[in-house]
Amino acid sequence: MAKVAVAWNVDNVELGVNVDLPYIQILGDADFRYDEIQSDFGNADDIFTFNNFDGLDANRRVPLNIAMGAGVKLDKHKLYLNATWYARQKLYDVISIPALSSETNVVPEYKFNEEYKSIVNFGVGANIFVSEKFGLYTSFSTDFSPVVSNANLADLMDRTGKDINVKTDYYHFGLGFDVETKWVNFLLGGVYSRARGRFPNPIDLPLENLDFAPSSELKIDRLRIVLGFEIQFLDDAKKKLGIDEIIN
Repeated sequence: MAKVAVAWNVDNVELGVNVDLPYIQILGDADFRYDEIQSDFGNADDIFTFNNFDGLDANRRVPLNIAMGAGVKLDKHKLYLNATWYARQKLYDVISIPALSSETNVVPEYKFNEEYKSIVNFGVGANIFVSEKFGLYTSFSTDFSPVVSNANLADLMDRTGKDINVKTDYYHFGLGFDVETKWVNFLLGGVYSRARGRFPNPIDLPLENLDFAPSSELKIDRLRIVLGFEIQFLDDAKKKLGIDEIIN
């Protein structure tokens, strides 16, 4: 992949644009294997089916995306804004799987393809000046899923042909602070991520007197902690030894 980026300053505003050019694949191949084995003592209808394919056509496509960001100085505070646009990717075959042979009444058909819609993710953050020794940080950002179709393991296991991908949108909330002292600079922060999504059940169980819901709900809550130290007396020691320009 190739990137193009540019940045500039306008008064108290820092601006930047980053462009990820579409991915260009030169060569690609894949292998695929599908076996059916059914054998039981006394069963006259044993099944042994083997499908092995080498050198299948394989593709990987990543669409164009453009990210824009700005940092705005507001007195001693700073506001950050960014937005990223992702272009649409039409449906294509990641792996071209030929027709399979089978000794069963139903010949399986597997499709390994991808399709992505055009979306925009955005974020906003702030560096809040409280004092020369104390500062606050806060942020919010989105991570919307562009997936329309994207083969996964559950899709390949499903015999009903349903698209059971989990197309989940994330929201990220960040908060932290830093403290500067004579001996050490201390940073503590956290990012809480939340996502909710529904997807069709991959397997229909034919059990009597049990009513299974046609779909399931996925709930994701994640907390990441950031902890950092910068020890000041090491910088003083390096200056006294005259090695501060050698060791950074």
